[in-house]
Amino acid sequence: MNVALIIARKNSKRIPNKNKKIFSGKPIIYWPIKTVKKSKIFDEIYLSTDDKKIANLGIKYGIKVPFLREKKLGGNKVSTLRVVKEFIKKIEKTKKLNIKNLCCIYASAPFFTIKDIKEGLSKLTKLKSDFLFVSTPINKTILRAFYFKKNKMGLINKKFKNLRSQDLPNCYIDSGQFYWGKKNTWIKKNTIFTSNTTALIRSELSYIDINEKKDWEEAEKAFKKKNIFKLIKFKKKYLKNIYTWRNEKSARDNSLIKNKFSFNEHKIWIKSKSKNKSNRIFIFLKNNIPIGTCSIIKKKSFYYFNYLLKKNSRNKGFSKIMLKKFITNVKKTRIKKKILAVVIKTNKLSYKLLTNSGFELKSMQKEYFVLKLAI
Repeated sequence: MNVALIIARKNSKRIPNKNKKIFSGKPIIYWPIKTVKKSKIFDEIYLSTDDKKIANLGIKYGIKVPFLREKKLGGNKVSTLRVVKEFIKKIEKTKKLNIKNLCCIYASAPFFTIKDIKEGLSKLTKLKSDFLFVSTPINKTILRAFYFKKNKMGLINKKFKNLRSQDLPNCYIDSGQFYWGKKNTWIKKNTIFTSNTTALIRSELSYIDINEKKDWEEAEKAFKKKNIFKLIKFKKKYLKNIYTWRNEKSARDNSLIKNKFSFNEHKIWIKSKSKNKSNRIFIFLKNNIPIGTCSIIKKKSFYYFNYLLKKNSRNKGFSKIMLKKFITNVKKTRIKKKILAVVIKTNKLSYKLLTNSGFELKSMQKEYFVLKLAI
């Protein structure tokens, strides 16, 4: 059994009410709960808190709060490990659970992804590690950091004092997201950071450990930027959007198909293409509002790529963002057939965008270029 335990104590000295403070329009605890639930790899999801209001938030968002944490476990000097140990002991007294793996997640960790959770468990299991956490790189010259005491300088780590910067080992820190561990490891170990603990290495720009007010401000900016643009699978409710965009005169002028078409013709086309699971039609959202679409439609020996933005969203750099997200998706799914795009010769902006985004010129026809995605 895989169990998720989200921990959220009541008092936070540096950021008052941190674990229930509004972050990007929701109490911050909402975001890790959302990711954990969407991952669908947990048999049970619990919340450990000493705060009734936080407990009510947890219940509201669909996770279990079997009991409130004891006050002695709510202090700022109580370790994560101790909280987890006590939770396991107490929950197993009240319920018959066969816990195998437990992931302890901070309530103020909105950045980790479903991929992180799944990859973390996979790596923990494969390497037979004690624990696994998310880490981010820091400047390795910190190994030659020093301090002053009574006006005398002291090196924090003398081992590296004579090494050149380029010879120093890479350095990483815990990004404060979550910790995977087997139940027995949580019970038996006295520290999470054992010699057999491992980590997922992630970009320092993607994960922020929120401890100070300045961290909170930085995190809100980063989170907002991360969630402004999304590329999602096509849904029927966006049928009319695509129809409108495709029929715009400027869109038709830059297409091989110049004539207008009826909504019924469009509906039949979308329906036929959506039925084939090999085809992929995406909607591009900005602040959850549809502003574009892109797709790959399977032909005999290749996929045909097409993209389109609504008129007032063009020439703002959004196409580049959509293309980047599309290519990331393609790489993840490991499509084996080649992906081709056709660009009419008068559409210089599309040609420049595609060739700058990973497409290469394959051939030239009388009226158009044929480009191939190089992945």
